[in-house]
Amino acid sequence: MVYAKNTGGSWAVFAQKPMKQGDPVHILRPSSRRNEPTRTSIQIEEGLHIEDEVGQYINHSFNPTCEIDGFTVRALRDLVFGEEITFDYTLNESLISSPFVCRDTGESVGDVTSEVPE
Repeated sequence: MVYAKNTGGSWAVFAQKPMKQGDPVHILRPSSRRNEPTRTSIQIEEGLHIEDEVGQYINHSFNPTCEIDGFTVRALRDLVFGEEITFDYTLNESLISSPFVCRDTGESVGDVTSEVPE
């Protein structure tokens, strides 16, 4: 129900069809499981971080379109075809392994001390 696409040098995930609030958007299928986070892992529960072929490309947003609900990426509102799939890393991850500054808001995600690159 989603597809990953490189958009000008960075990857993102998009809705392949319209979806309703609460719909499962993507089922996370772990290619690996670990106790600690990586830059591309998604935290499922305390001490369980997984790598997923599509999930690794779901970007952060402080105004997300989806949430992580166990192994399910679920729509927080109605989505239209081609809309970007995002979740708020700060609500899902207990530790951000690769902190960054959100390009949309300029807010830190994790422990960041540097500016957003131009």
